[in-house]
Amino acid sequence: MSHTDVRRVEEVRTSYECNRFLELGWVLLQVFPGVGHNPQDRWPFYIMGWAEEAKPEYPDN
Repeated sequence: MSHTDVRRVEEVRTSYECNRFLELGWVLLQVFPGVGHNPQDRWPFYIMGWAEEAKPEYPDN
């Protein structure tokens, strides 16, 4: 898949949420670290992409 095929992009902050998007057909485009006010406070950001023609599906809250 090319990045030009991506029709929608969402940012999620937990691996649980990332996995829920993956189950619905989203693809993982990138993971990068987020940093809080204290440099020791780090967490991942997951960038998800939807490449299907159909309207994107979202996990239930």
